[in-house]
Parts: sequence; structure tokens; C-alpha cells
Amino acid sequence: MATTNAFDNKCIFPAEDFSFVVSISADPGEDVSLPVHLSPETSAVSKNIIWYRGTELIYQYKSGLESPNSDYEHRLSLSIQELERGNLSLTLRNVQESDSGDYVCHAYHDDECQKIVIVRLQVRGERQLQREIMEQQRQIEKIKLEGQIKELEQEKQIMKLEKQIMKLEQEKRIKELEQERQIKEQELERQIMKLEQEKRIKELERQIEELPLHGNDRSAKMVLKSSSRLL
Repeated sequence: MATTNAFDNKCIFPAEDFSFVVSISADPGEDVSLPVHLSPETSAVSKNIIWYRGTELIYQYKSGLESPNSDYEHRLSLSIQELERGNLSLTLRNVQESDSGDYVCHAYHDDECQKIVIVRLQVRGERQLQREIMEQQRQIEKIKLEGQIKELEQEKQIMKLEKQIMKLEQEKRIKELEQERQIKEQELERQIMKLEQEKRIKELERQIEELPLHGNDRSAKMVLKSSSRLL
């Protein structure tokens, strides 16, 4: 559905067509530029340019003369040099929260409307600034918390790796101790076998000593003793 501006029955545009809408934001006290450009870039010095806030005419440029609304005197201006490059942007100085709203630019050439742009200005008030500050603080706290969580996860991973290393070292030490135990057992078995062997030899020698001697039995006895030590 099309609507017609009360101050201009030649420029018709869709009220809800956001392809014509440019949104900008500013802080109180700033100077803002309400951006409008001709495309393709052509000089707008000879054009009739009218700016509205809602339905209120606030500024008009025509034939090199500027006519700002008395309520906006010394606060609105166009750059003639920029007009030569097709830049119709209107500068609004020292904006306040009450300046928030829709600003509409109409550009004419030979009484024919050539350009319509809606600039939606949002001047952040104290409450909005407080909300944005609180949101920024919330984001900062969130980032800090995420960083702390990441650090804790890293510490957890490090502790897990250290535990695995300790387990491997313990398994290695257990294996070394088991090898040492086996070596000692083997050595002990050899010593036991040696002692048992010596015990048998002494027992044989004792038995030989107890044999009765008859003639050449002494020589035979010596031979038996030598044989027993070879066992």
C-alpha cells in the first residue's frame, strides 16, 4: 500500500519498504550525517532537496540557498562541495535522545522526484547506554568465565596426563622389581643347589672314611674320595 507525504504529493513510496530505509545510531552530543547518495554519482547542485522529520519540513536546499527550520537553526547543513559528487547527506549537530526518529530526503530535478530515502536515527539515551554498558560487562564476564573454564579443562587434562605418566612409571618400576626378584631367586636356587651338592659330597666322604681298611683298600679309599668330589 502506497502513502503520500503531506508536504509532497509528487514523491510516492511504500511505507514499509525497508529497501529505502537506512538505520544509524549515535550518542548524545555527537554530530551525525544522515546519509543519502545519488546513484550513479551525479551533481546535485541544481536539484531541489527537501528533508523532513516525519511530516515536518526541517530543511530545504534550492538554487544554492539553504532554508533550515527555525527549530533546527545552526544544527543542520549540507556540503555544497559534496553535492557536486551526488552526496545529499544532511549533517545534524549535537544530537539528543529527542532527535531520534525517521528523517526523509526528497530530491527533485525539474519538479520531478528522483530520490527518496528514509534515514532512521536512534540516539542512545541514558537508559540505553546503561543497558549497553551492562551488556558489555556481561559479555566481558562471559569471556572471563569461558577463559576460566578453558584453563580448568586444560589443568584437568594435564592432571590426567600426569596420572597416566605416573601409572606408566609405576608399571615400569614394578616390572624392574619383578626382574630383580627373579634374578635373586635364580641366584638363591644356585646357592642352594651348591650347598646341597657340597652336603652330599661331605656325606659320601664320611661314608668312605668309615669303610674298614684291608691291604690295598687305602688306595681304593683315596680313589673313592677323589671320585666323590667330581660329583
